[in-house]
Amino acid sequence: TRLSKTLVCSKTFLLIPTLTFGWLHTRPIAKHKLFAKNENQSFKIDVSGDHKNQFLFAAELISLYREGLLIGIKYEGHFGSKAPLKAGRIRIEWNW
Repeated sequence: TRLSKTLVCSKTFLLIPTLTFGWLHTRPIAKHKLFAKNENQSFKIDVSGDHKNQFLFAAELISLYREGLLIGIKYEGHFGSKAPLKAGRIRIEWNW
């Protein structure tokens, strides 16, 4: 789900806040075992995935200026079991 609203602050300045959120459930397709042998050594790797339940959240704020300048900041995170993503981004663009 994504919520966004363009706010006209003046004739030369726009502000666009955005919130994104959702639920992610993944499950493994199958379990695998890999075997390998290299001279006198053998390896066994168990590739079994777990079910994952994660809450997704992102917040972004973009400001646009009439002179062609865009400044934005964004945070994104996945929260829950085995949630590896926590990220941020700063964006600056100037179009002339």
